[in-house]
Formats: sequence, C-alpha cells, structure tokens
Amino acid sequence: MTSVTVVGSINIDLTSYLDRWPKIGETISVRETVTSLGGKGANQAVAAAVWEPVSTSSVPSAKMALARKPPQPSGQKGLRSFWRK
Repeated sequence: MTSVTVVGSINIDLTSYLDRWPKIGETISVRETVTSLGGKGANQAVAAAVWEPVSTSSVPSAKMALARKPPQPSGQKGLRSFWRK
C-alpha cells in the first residue's frame, strides 16, 4: 500500500477586484472581494486525494492530512470547507 500524509497550511484567501489600479497615494473602493480556500497544504491534500498510484497491484493508497484547529472564525470556516470537499 502506498501512503501519503500531508502536513501544511490551510488558508482563507481574500481576493479583491478593482476597476483600475489606484494612483500613488490614492484610495479607491474595490468592486468585489471573494474568499476562497487556499494554502500549500490544502492544495497538496486535494492533489493526494485524487491521486492513484500507477502500479500492477490493485491495493488502494492511504491518504491523510493533518491540521491544527484554528482559533479564528475564518480559519474554522476554511477547515470545515476543506473537509467537505
């Protein structure tokens, strides 16, 4: 059996969209802000979850991700979202 364990970060990414780049010293409003799941550990864990090794045996691979429960609400939301996928 092939095993994969992922230890890494799981983040909530905030992406803000602007209608144009601000000029030096200028403050402008964003058009939209989007939250999404990110982090190197999350990306690796998703890749491992869908990965099946090429081998001659039919033995499945074992997959595991380790994560610390974050104290802040946005981190907890990200962790819940990650485990639902």
